[in-house]
Formats: sequence, C-alpha cells, structure tokens
Amino acid sequence: MSSKPQLEVNFFSQKQLLDRIEDPKTGIVHQDFHVTIPGDRYKQVEHMSKIFGEKMMSRFPMLEGAKTVDSDPFVTLLNRSWLPQLSCTGIDGMPQTSNAGNVLRPETNIRLSLRLPPTLDAEIAKDRLKKVKKPIIVNSNGLTMHKAS
Repeated sequence: MSSKPQLEVNFFSQKQLLDRIEDPKTGIVHQDFHVTIPGDRYKQVEHMSKIFGEKMMSRFPMLEGAKTVDSDPFVTLLNRSWLPQLSCTGIDGMPQTSNAGNVLRPETNIRLSLRLPPTLDAEIAKDRLKKVKKPIIVNSNGLTMHKAS
C-alpha cells in the first residue's frame, strides 16, 4: 500500500464537468440548457418528420457502420433543431497515441461546443454554464467563452 499523496489528474476535473453538462449514460444535456418548445414549432417538426421520414434520415452524411442516436426522424429533427447538443471540438495537452505514456500532464485544455435551442439566450446559457462549472475546477485557468453563434 502506497503512502504517496494521490494527485488529481487534470482530465478528471474535465470529465466531471462534462458529466455535469451532459449525462454520460444518455447523452442528454443538462436541463438548464433546454427550453419549452413552442407548440407550433413542435407540430412543424412532427409534420416534417412524417412527410420526409426515412428520406430525410438518409440525407445526413454518415460513415459506414455509423448510425444516428435515434432512428426516429421526429427525434432526430428535434435533436438537430430544438434540443441542446454538446460536442468536443478540440483538446490541447494530450499526446498523440503513438507517443502517449503513463505520465501526468501539466495541463489539458478542451474546447466544447454547446449548441443551444433557438430561444435560449446565449448570455443566460453562459451564466448557467458557469454555475454548473463552479464547484469542480479549483486549480484551472477557468472557463473562457469564445462566441455565441
């Protein structure tokens, strides 16, 4: 049994943050980033999914063997338009797998993209994201918002 102090691995904090923004089991983004979908918009998405259905689903470019999160065209349209989506668009500080080893890294930076529903104000989402982040990352340079688009 080792008596060495256990060091927090910097990616551990980032995984915790990701898990607070998006459920790791379901992929559903935290409720703070959802909105009530206006009834007319909901009906429009439902109508479009009935008209275009499978034809619409085959329109999305997919790698061979890949599949959409849900095979229901209605759910897929909601995911693409009204439901928040989180993606990681870049990571700094991680070695390439060909050079990777069991070492601590001085820092790891991740760049995330959080697509918001059309009626959720980006400034409100920014404040909510800061609240989600606060208790986790103590020894970091913080959270930088790049732009809302």
